[in-house]
Amino acid sequence: MKHLVSIVVPVYNSEKYLEETIESILNQSYSDFEIILIDDGSTDLSGTICDEFALKDNRIKVEHIPNSGPSFARNIGIQISKGEYILPVDSDDIIESTYVEKAAKVLEKNDNIGIVYCKARLIGDYSGEWMIPSYSLPEILVKNCIFATAMFRKCDWKVVGGYSEIMRYGLEDYDLWLSIISLKRKVYQIPEILFQYRKHNNSRSNTFEKDKLIVENTERLRFLRHRNLYENVYYIPTPGIKNALYGAGGAGKTYFEFLKSIGNNSITCCFDKNFKSISNQIMPIAVRSPRGLIEDKYDQVVIAINKDDIYIDIRNWLIDNGYQKNQIKRYVYMEKIKEYM
Repeated sequence: MKHLVSIVVPVYNSEKYLEETIESILNQSYSDFEIILIDDGSTDLSGTICDEFALKDNRIKVEHIPNSGPSFARNIGIQISKGEYILPVDSDDIIESTYVEKAAKVLEKNDNIGIVYCKARLIGDYSGEWMIPSYSLPEILVKNCIFATAMFRKCDWKVVGGYSEIMRYGLEDYDLWLSIISLKRKVYQIPEILFQYRKHNNSRSNTFEKDKLIVENTERLRFLRHRNLYENVYYIPTPGIKNALYGAGGAGKTYFEFLKSIGNNSITCCFDKNFKSISNQIMPIAVRSPRGLIEDKYDQVVIAINKDDIYIDIRNWLIDNGYQKNQIKRYVYMEKIKEYM
């Protein structure tokens, strides 16, 4: 049995690309869908374009609202939608003709899957395949690896409270994925390029990434909103003993920032083989050569490495240099991680 798919498109001043986006949606091989266009206070011809498409096709609904941002616009669109499955599409992006069909089929056949996405290509100011890391829970706890145009269930959106409207500057899709994953829903990536993401030099995401203070505040909100998930799968080091962190990459930095956000300041020193190239802007505490772990013994070493083989090599190196197995901890509980995978 086919399920109705609601394709929700927040629209803000997208007159240059909007028609191409809508045409790519109308060209889907899956027939049971509706399009919800939310004109988010556009000041160009975007609202008119939306209305013109709605007059030509009764599968298209248009809602005009004062400018409120993508989270609010998407939530409005989903609230008025009738579909069981939701696919958000930004108003300058393109979906391939079989994306909706293939994503809906995954959800129909797998009750435990909550998010379906695909491989993607960059268009606009950039071109080529968008090389996004493969999904894993350790990976997505560090950095988002699922783009906004992924299909999910409306019932899950309701349970988690929709897109967070306090994530005003960015990461609202990342925040939603973490919320759905917290329900222990699985994630599936279709191994085909079925989505084209238009990336601009002056895009909202690029502007967001350039403002360090806004990024830090938004990341802090992420930790606060998903504290239970992080605390459930992250190892929390024991205060009052001499703790060290191995790993100053993305995992190490995110782990350290999370500990700081919950008031755990037990790690004051970090070690990494690439210590010479790591600045204070990357890691906010001193990063030293791994030899320092041998010269200055620690009660406990937490290894913030995602790849199993690298983690094992570092663990064995520490054991060979006098550390006991119970002194070495991995930053995530792998047995708990598996419950979400």
